[in-house]
Parts: sequence; structure tokens; C-alpha cells
Amino acid sequence: MLEWIIVGGGIQGITMAAFLLKSGKTIVDQLAIVDRNEEPLARWKHCTEVISMPYLRSPSVHHLDVNPFSLQKYVKKEDWNKLKWVFEEYIGSKTGSGTNCE
Repeated sequence: MLEWIIVGGGIQGITMAAFLLKSGKTIVDQLAIVDRNEEPLARWKHCTEVISMPYLRSPSVHHLDVNPFSLQKYVKKEDWNKLKWVFEEYIGSKTGSGTNCE
């Protein structure tokens, strides 16, 4: 039986789901995310694609995980050479020219 229904599969909805699951307040079988799109973050992905932004360009503590330092912890844990391509592609990417996401 569902105990939690989250309306919206955007950044806030996914963050709430991650919090509920990681904090042990619920399990996957008791959680549903309702969204008009077929996959989570679909609107966010569309908007960032429109402006040619393949990666979130925020400080490393701004992401969907509960722990704000989990990305930094992951980078320290993993072999830098495995992750290097992400940063090279990010640094080399270009932003759009002010295109609105509609």
C-alpha cells in the first residue's frame, strides 16, 4: 500500500523522494511519484537541453542527494581518471545564447 504520493517528478519531487528513502521514512514499494511526463526530471532535462547546458552548473553541494557533500565524497572515493571526462566535457561545453525554455 502506498504511504507517500509525491506530485511532480521534477527536481523538488525527486529530492523529496530521495530524502524519504535515504532517511528510512519509507521504502520504494510505499512511494509513488505522479508526473505528466514518462520519466523523472523530463522537464528539467528539456529546459537544460534548450540552453545547451548538459550539466548542472551549481556549487557541488546543490544536487538531488540528501547529503550535501555526497558528490565531493564520491569524487574522493573514485579514481580521478574515471571521472576526468566529466569535467573536461563540462569545461568545454558552451551555453546557449539566452534562449528561453518554453
